This record gives sequence, structure tokens and C-alpha cells, in this order.
Amino acid sequence: MPYKYATFQTNEVQYLTSCVKTGSYGESDPAFRAPRFDVLGKLREIGPGDRIFIHLKGRLYCGPFFITVPHPEFNIQESVGSWYKVNVEQTPPDARPIWLFDKPWCFFFDRDLSMQVNYCFAGLLSKAGFKLPPLGLLDNEVGERLWQVIDENGSPFSDFLQRQTSFAYNGFPKSVSIPFHQALSTRHLVGQSKTPVQYRTRNGIFVRSKSEVLIANFLHDRRISFEYERPLVLGNTFLRPDFYLPDCQVYIEHLGLYDSNPEYRQDWKWKKSLFDTHKVKVVTLFEAEIPQLDSVLLRKLADFGCK
Repeated sequence: MPYKYATFQTNEVQYLTSCVKTGSYGESDPAFRAPRFDVLGKLREIGPGDRIFIHLKGRLYCGPFFITVPHPEFNIQESVGSWYKVNVEQTPPDARPIWLFDKPWCFFFDRDLSMQVNYCFAGLLSKAGFKLPPLGLLDNEVGERLWQVIDENGSPFSDFLQRQTSFAYNGFPKSVSIPFHQALSTRHLVGQSKTPVQYRTRNGIFVRSKSEVLIANFLHDRRISFEYERPLVLGNTFLRPDFYLPDCQVYIEHLGLYDSNPEYRQDWKWKKSLFDTHKVKVVTLFEAEIPQLDSVLLRKLADFGCK
């Protein structure tokens, strides 16, 4: 059975950003159960793998987000299909969306993929001939086309999120992401790290390790534009290399566990063969090289014509 597509609405920027950061979307109990919400009755049928677009008052659309099971930090009281009523008091405060007290009925979506989606403004979609409902299911053909238009013509949603903070966002130019909807459709996803994105860099972005902070700060201080974990599709494989330098089209991979983890080395051997097959330019950094970024990284970048 094909996956379903649907649109959902938020009315405030902070609600939209909270949805994406927490990987959840909520409705109030009365609205969820009221007979007049026939459309929500149909939307109760959404399930794992279905694709959701969220829009801000019909002005800005982003997605798709992939429905999944509840995140472990949410305490669940009861469920209706893939909608779950969250016990707000027993859910840790730092995990709660800002709207959770008013809208405890939630569905959840993949947070790793959430940061890889694009957004675009409604004017672009209108010119492309879309007439989208504020809330409702979409025909599969419409959903697929909407995904492709946003993916190919939008900007990274991570850009939108970072611009809501007081930090400069010099490391992430507005650029169209590499289309990845075909690879995601095959569900052949590689390199989705379980390590949280928790370390803040000088330009306000978050990365997964202290060594990646040093790399990001090094690039930022030298005014080298970069994107963190930009999606890369090779054949039917979806990858997220650590850093991408758009000005010279070079990727940087930090091999932090290469010396200590045999499984990690084997995984890298396979990934490197994939890069080589598709002629992708990749600079590698081993953990021992991190203290010498001034000499090591600049030399390796220069080998690819990156100055």
C-alpha cells in the first residue's frame, strides 16, 4: 500500500519551530474528537512512514516529515492509531513542545530526517499550480509532486530554524539541497547517527562532537562556507557526510572512531568505495589530525583546489 500524504497547519512561527525540533505535532482533545472535524477523522488513519507537510498559515510550507512511533522521552497515556495522548506532567520539560499543555494529542515524526527537509513560500507553489487544503489528505500524485517542488526549489529548513536565533548563520548559505526524495522512497538510509546534535559552534549551529566543533569553528573563522550534514544521494543510498563546502564542492568526513572501532573502519571502507564510484571529492580527518587543522586541513583542501 502506498504511503499517504497530508497537510497540517500552524499559526505561529514558534509553534512550527517547536514541531520540527521535537519531532511532533499536536491537536487539542476536543478538536481531535469533535464530529465537525471530519477531516481529522480521516487523518486519524495516518501511520508510520506516511509523509506530512506543515505550513505556517498557508504562507510557508515545509516537509515532508515521516510519521514514526513516539519518541521515548514522551510519556504516553493512550492512543488512537498513530495519534498519542501525551502525559504532559510526566514528560521531561526539555522534551515538551511549547504547545503541549493545550494540544496533548500528538503524532510523531523522524527527527533525524526533519533537519534535512526544505521549505518554500506559498507563492512559488501557487505558480506551480498547487491548491492545497489547510488540513487534509492529499492525493499521492499531488504529494509526490509537492515533495519534488519543495525539494528542488526550496531552501534548507535548518536555515529557517537558525535564522530564528540571535546567532549569525554565516556557515549555511541559502542553497537548494540535493534532491533526496527518490533515495528516501527506497528507505535505503545510511549514516543516521544516534549521537545527539548537542554542541554549539561559534556561528550558532549544533554538531555531534567536540572535534566537529573545532572543524566548524575553523571553517567559520576562515570564512569558508559550509553546510553541516547536508543530504547526499548516491544511487539509491542516502548519506549525510559531516561537512559540505559548496564553493569547491568538497565534503569533509571526520573519522573520529577509525582507530578504535573495527566495525567503524569497515563501514568507512564501504562508504569510501561509494564515494570513489560516484567520483565524490572527500577530505578525511582522523582524530589525531584535529589539533593540526591549520596545516593538515588547509593542505588537504588545497589538493582539491579549495583555498
